[in-house]
Amino acid sequence: MQEPQSNAELAKEMCNAMERFSRMTTDLANERTLLSWIRTTLAAIRTVFAYFALTANGSFWENTLICSELTMAVLVIVTALTGYRRFDKIKNVIRMKHPPESFGRISVRYVYSLVAASSIVTVVSIFFRHWDK
Repeated sequence: MQEPQSNAELAKEMCNAMERFSRMTTDLANERTLLSWIRTTLAAIRTVFAYFALTANGSFWENTLICSELTMAVLVIVTALTGYRRFDKIKNVIRMKHPPESFGRISVRYVYSLVAASSIVTVVSIFFRHWDK
């Protein structure tokens, strides 16, 4: 028969259980974030295919269309790689007993730049109606 645990041992066991549960919920949140990056990548892929159905009036507008297509294609690659890289960095930090203060999480500022560039060119082209279906 087991001896009854002391209050200190019981408290330590409960703290360990809470820490494991906290790590598990953080890990699940990290996976949900990865799924969000995957959804963003799939939406960018859908947008690239939508651009393929467009034509432009004139060489300047053809270049803006190509620029938007390429920007969205690059965005697909960048979001896929960034999402996985961020997931992997966080996953490694979650496994550490004592996480570091800074762990080199990747910035997403360049993703905003790609989205902004593509959006601006698209809005200008739509406003002047030089892209057709």
